[in-house]
Amino acid sequence: MLRRVRGKDQRQPFDTGKDLFCEALGICLARYFGVPTPEPAIITLSTGFVLTANKMLARENISLRPGHGFGTKVFDLNYRSVKTVDDWESETVAQAGSIFGFDMLVMNGDRKATNPNYAKYQNSLLAYDFGLSFCMVGALRACEVSKTNCAKTHVFYDCLKKTPPNWEDFENKLASLSEGMLVEMIKTFPPEWLSLQSAVFDYLLEASEKSVQFCQILRESLQ
Repeated sequence: MLRRVRGKDQRQPFDTGKDLFCEALGICLARYFGVPTPEPAIITLSTGFVLTANKMLARENISLRPGHGFGTKVFDLNYRSVKTVDDWESETVAQAGSIFGFDMLVMNGDRKATNPNYAKYQNSLLAYDFGLSFCMVGALRACEVSKTNCAKTHVFYDCLKKTPPNWEDFENKLASLSEGMLVEMIKTFPPEWLSLQSAVFDYLLEASEKSVQFCQILRESLQ
């Protein structure tokens, strides 16, 4: 499933190297924190593919560019996008907690009731679309997520407010996060994606150093 490629529409270029970096690192980091996601992949768009695709996309005034894109494997078709959070089993609530905690860490305000960006099958959740991860990096520090509306607008806010998660595992993983781990996550990223690397790494490593403080912010956000 192709998630992001470089190109332009009638208004402006879309999915720049920065966008691709945020999407790709977002999903890799989410998986480190135990967030269930489709399996990610870096995709090469050949000139021949782009020429063929652009013929079909011309009616939408969209054109792709050859090069690297980002995608995921197609996930089980039993998963369905849902916008309502019912009375879930504890296993499902725990998964919702890992997604919420991760979105707060990267200040992803895009997973909300009107745009849930997750799917559900039985007791299992699957999160997708990490493109707005790190969008506040440079404007806010790692423990300043409370200055945003990420918590109260999150699709799982009401559910987790009723049944707050245990943040011990998340805190341990955040405290253990190292620069070496981050370098390993991005080792296959094309060089043209890496302009945000330094700023994002600094942000995440600061969060790691302040893991106790950050997880206290998570608890307070659901009170």
